[in-house]
Amino acid sequence: MGNPPANNPYTGLFEDFRPTNKEDDYKTLTEIKEEWKKASDLLENSFSKIELDFWEKEAPIKFPLLGDDSNAGLITFFAQHESFHLGQLAILKKAIAGISMKYQ
Repeated sequence: MGNPPANNPYTGLFEDFRPTNKEDDYKTLTEIKEEWKKASDLLENSFSKIELDFWEKEAPIKFPLLGDDSNAGLITFFAQHESFHLGQLAILKKAIAGISMKYQ
């Protein structure tokens, strides 16, 4: 969307994926939040540079269930899809830890 691709901090982490491995060195919650903030800042910067007519243009990716082939429809789908996964994580956290997720 007008900016060069950002570096992916998770490159290689999930290659040859296996569910768990005690020797894996996962990032701390603080590190994950820092990376999330960087990604959010990049998105905010990119979105601020988009011309209004971009949203009405045909999206480069088609999803048969959308019914809206515009870039606005595509971004809306991605946001909804991510919120679905956050809900799944909330259910898992409640089931495993007995604690509900909170917004901070």
